[in-house]
Amino acid sequence: MLLLGACAYNDRPYTGPIAPANTSTVFWVDADPACETGFAHMFEDPDDCPALELAIHAGARIDGLSTTKGNTDATTAYDIGKHVAQGRFPVYKGSNDCTDPMVAAFKKAATKNRVTILALGPLTNIATILRCEPTLKGRITEIIFVGGRQPLERFVPNPNWWLRLELKDLNVEVDQSAVVAVLEAGVPLKLVPYKAGRAVILDAWELAFSGTNLPTELLERLQGWHTLSALFLGTGGIMPFDPVAVAYALWPAQFTCKAVEANMAHGRLEVQPKPFSHIEHCLPTNPAQVRAHILKTL
Repeated sequence: MLLLGACAYNDRPYTGPIAPANTSTVFWVDADPACETGFAHMFEDPDDCPALELAIHAGARIDGLSTTKGNTDATTAYDIGKHVAQGRFPVYKGSNDCTDPMVAAFKKAATKNRVTILALGPLTNIATILRCEPTLKGRITEIIFVGGRQPLERFVPNPNWWLRLELKDLNVEVDQSAVVAVLEAGVPLKLVPYKAGRAVILDAWELAFSGTNLPTELLERLQGWHTLSALFLGTGGIMPFDPVAVAYALWPAQFTCKAVEANMAHGRLEVQPKPFSHIEHCLPTNPAQVRAHILKTL
C-alpha cells in the first residue's frame, strides 16, 4: 500500500487540456543534480534530474547549465549535469572565482538575451555571478529559486507518520551567505518553496508505465527514491521540489504568486506578506493540474 498511496495527497485527477509550455524565455539553469545509482547515493534527493528532463522534454530554451555542491559534491554534480545535457546545452562547473568560465558564459548569454535563472540548488553560483558582473542584474528577468518558508513552518512531510522526520531547506542552509547576497541584489525573485513540492506528489511507477522517455537508470533511481519517501516520510510518493519549480517556469499561469518580504533569520529564509515587493512566494493553484502537466510532459 505504501507504494500506491500517492494520489491520497493530490486533488482529484486532472483530465483537462495541457497548456503549451513557455518556450520563448531564455533560461540559465543552476542545479545540484544527484541521480547516481548505487547504495552510496540512495539518500541523495535525485529531483534535479527529472527537473532538467522536464525542461528538455517541454522544449525550453536553455542557454547554459551551471552545477553546484548541494545534494551531492561539486564534481559529481558536474559529471551528472553533462550526462543529462547530452551536448544539448553547455555545462559549467561553478565556483566562487570571477575568472571561472561559468561567469564569462553567463555574461555572454545575458548580454545576448535577457535570461531567467532557474536556481534548483544552493545559490552559490548565482551570488558569484551577481558579485562578479553586477551590471548584468538588469539582464536577469527573474530568479526562480527552490527555497523559503513561512515563519514557524516546519518541513515535516507527514506529522501522523511513524517516523516524524523534519527536512531541511537544503538550498538555503548549504550557503546562507549566497542567499543574503541574492536578496540584497534586488533582482526579481520567485520562491517556489517546500510547500509547493509537497502539494504535488509523483508516483514513480505511474511515470514508468506512462510511456515516458526518461532514461531507464533515472526511472530506477526515482523508483528507489519513491520507496524511501513512502517508507520513511509517509508521503506515498516523491515530493518533486525541483520539477515543480520548472513547472512554474514552463506554465506560470498554473501558479498563484504573492508578494512577500524575505529575510534570513537563524539560518532560515522566512517570508511574510508585503505589498509591492520584488520577491514573490509561488504555489500551485491546482496541484493536480500541475501534476498532470509534469507527468504528461515527461
